[in-house]
Amino acid sequence: MKLKNTFTVLLFLFALVSSYSAFSQTNYSDVRVDDLTDAQIRQLIQRAESIGYTDLQLEQMAAAQGMKAAEIQKLRVRVEKIRAQEGGSTSGQTQGMQKPGDLDRSRTYKKNSEDTTKNKGTIRNNQVQKNNTAKKNNTTLREDDPEYDSEEKPLERFDLFEGLKPKIFGADLFKNNNLTFEPNLRMATPKGYIVGPDDELLVDISGDNEASYKLKVSPDGTIRLQYVGNVSVGGLSIEQATSKIRNTMTSTYPGLRSGRTSVAVTLGNIRSIKVTVIGEVVKPGSYTVPSLYTVFNVLYDSGGPNENGSFRKIQVIRNNKVVSTIDVYDFLLNGMQTGNIRLQDQDVINVPVYQTRVEMSGEVKRPALYEVLNTESLEDAIRFSGGFSNQAYTAQIKVLQNTNRERKITDVKADDFIKYNPLNGDKFMVETILD
Repeated sequence: MKLKNTFTVLLFLFALVSSYSAFSQTNYSDVRVDDLTDAQIRQLIQRAESIGYTDLQLEQMAAAQGMKAAEIQKLRVRVEKIRAQEGGSTSGQTQGMQKPGDLDRSRTYKKNSEDTTKNKGTIRNNQVQKNNTAKKNNTTLREDDPEYDSEEKPLERFDLFEGLKPKIFGADLFKNNNLTFEPNLRMATPKGYIVGPDDELLVDISGDNEASYKLKVSPDGTIRLQYVGNVSVGGLSIEQATSKIRNTMTSTYPGLRSGRTSVAVTLGNIRSIKVTVIGEVVKPGSYTVPSLYTVFNVLYDSGGPNENGSFRKIQVIRNNKVVSTIDVYDFLLNGMQTGNIRLQDQDVINVPVYQTRVEMSGEVKRPALYEVLNTESLEDAIRFSGGFSNQAYTAQIKVLQNTNRERKITDVKADDFIKYNPLNGDKFMVETILD
């Protein structure tokens, strides 16, 4: 009985906090329960029930927000009062909210979700009718107008559970306007650059002979040098192309053999290439980009992996072979761009579905959803989350697991962190040390 009551209070507490986040409040220690209407609390109850958050998750959420104990007590009183007035029902238009712990929970969540959707439609239609009446009378209904139904405010004005889901670690990387990965197109010719059709090469001859040429690579990959003829450079690195051009010019410029004449080849205007992005990305498709683009440049343009996309096994496919595999965590955690190669025409970037994703919550420095490889342990997941906070109880961590038939809660001792291999859907809760 005590556990059920605790769950109920935490359920409302978390719903309350989520509502205040929609109002853009950031200091939840200043939340005043008296500022919420009964209608808002009813809606919060229905929405919280529809998601089916466990008491473990809700306890973590409540603790993280720092609401005062006095306000929690007020909330408890408000909930009891509303239930007493309505005989246990949270809404006059919906059936009573099933208490946490009752059987057939999944069916209850689905039903409450449907009821909430129906209520949204009813409320919206009522509001449209009121607004139409106001327009006929050349008036506008304001929130402080008696005719403005307070029951409509929570649903019409904001998403009560916006931001409810934990963030996917790394998702913000490709949404950050201050970090575009835009390449410097005015940089010196990069080593290893592969010359291709439509590139412009600048050939400068100095010494006993002086000459300068600005040459565009033809579709068949050749350039035409005066007094020398055609030189095939397509598909060669800039270093290989320079060596081939020098060797071809020695018959025309003997000073190249003696060293009294030198030749330098640099990149002028660069060509465009076409790259295809497939798999679990926000905006899959074909992209025409400068030939200096790397994998990160195109990932940023495509919005990065979506909710189901892997951040750790992104593949670059060239001529039907995987030529690079990118682990974005290398960059996020260590600033290393391992595998972030320069792209070539007709390359394919494949973002596969993630295999194992877990949630780190509670007293860790960076609560979020993390992708772990099958060779990694709980200790790695803790490292991804930034490690424990200074208030963390580190002797053990609670984990909520999904089995084939049910969810279960177990404890992982500190000595087993390095041995425990996380399973997909695991939810780890780091508790607070006792005062």
